Amino acid sequence: MAQQALMAQQARMAQQARMAQQARMAQQARMAQRARMAQRARMAQRALMAQQAPANPSIPAGGTGFMTPETSVPILMIDISRVRLATALLPPADLVPWTELNAAKRAILEKKRVASGRGDGKPRQATYALDSDLAVIATLFGFPEQGAKLMEKAFSGLVRTLGKDDATALAATANFAFTLARFGDWPGALSLSLRALEGREATLGPSHELTAEARRAFAESLLRMGDSEGALKHYDLALREAGKFPAGKDDGAKALLGLGDALAASGDHARAEETLARALEALSRPDGSWHVPALEASVSLGLAESALGKHGEAVKRLDRTLGDLTGLLGCRSPLTARATNALGRALAASGRLQVAASTLKDAVATSKQSLTAAHPDSCAYALDFASVLEKQGKAAKAERWIEQAVYGLKKFLGKEHPTASAALKRLDAARGAAASRPAADAGTPPSGA
Repeated sequence: MAQQALMAQQARMAQQARMAQQARMAQQARMAQRARMAQRARMAQRALMAQQAPANPSIPAGGTGFMTPETSVPILMIDISRVRLATALLPPADLVPWTELNAAKRAILEKKRVASGRGDGKPRQATYALDSDLAVIATLFGFPEQGAKLMEKAFSGLVRTLGKDDATALAATANFAFTLARFGDWPGALSLSLRALEGREATLGPSHELTAEARRAFAESLLRMGDSEGALKHYDLALREAGKFPAGKDDGAKALLGLGDALAASGDHARAEETLARALEALSRPDGSWHVPALEASVSLGLAESALGKHGEAVKRLDRTLGDLTGLLGCRSPLTARATNALGRALAASGRLQVAASTLKDAVATSKQSLTAAHPDSCAYALDFASVLEKQGKAAKAERWIEQAVYGLKKFLGKEHPTASAALKRLDAARGAAASRPAADAGTPPSGA
């Protein structure tokens, strides 16, 4: 009997090993497919740029200290107004974002060169304003720390020379909030986004499109800081104001997307699903092609579906959306990391722990590359990965990931932030259970802090 039990146990272990190997192979196949899609997108970008963008010898390549990893070919000169982002938190282009980011960088450098040679006594203000835009470009290239440093200098210069309520200074305030948010300084982003909103309300009125943009950015900052009730209030107000100006349709769709995220954060997943479905419909293009705002809405909708127990629908939606985002933005975008994490969470909720663990670990790695290991998003993804490790019985390894997350959250947000506070409680619980845990449960600690 003992021999039969041993053989049965060995058979189960062999079957589990085969299932794990199949899950790894399936994950590797998906990653390879996404990498091929990203490679095709980069090749298309290079081909477009080679056709349309003769080299400009007056501007040295890489002169700002950062370059997109996707391309180093000559860059097309375009109107910088196409890529003024302020607080939109989205790449400026729908189909060839790296091309247009490089074009924006090149255009700013050329305008800085011209401004520095002006004799009207105002070159410094012009340089500060251009540096503000350049900081946003640096941040979107994946250099948030450099962007934040450049933005701090530009912001202080504009406020000092023009005053805090000047239109250019307010745009710089909004840009500074964006760079701080991407860098991970969410409290700083909240303060600046409020300042931008109050300034635009005072100078432009509540029904202006720039005021609506500032209100959405402030609502997003509130949501990051755990104030879902305040975020709901401002997203709802932005939605009502959106119909009062010409560009209101797009602004209303973006407000719907934020409102859906806020409803999900407050736990009202049914209303969140309904609102996000409306946002996705409003953001979708008539020809069916995807672009970044619609894909963001699709990720949020997939998370809402998973929270409502619609795991099959959620996994299909998120897997498809992740492939589209990878082809559009590449494998190292923060939005790609968010979609990867969302897919991993949906897989875990459906009980597919092995493939979920692999997917969630990929999300952490992508976020570390595009942001930092201690960025709040990276820490949130690490906590999700730790949850799956705990379900797999790998408590010691999970504890190490929770420790890493707590370090980053305390560094950027402080221990009073809701996410940091919850992570600290999880870490205390994990350490409390460590005394009764067998010593055999050991794992390699995650690299980086």
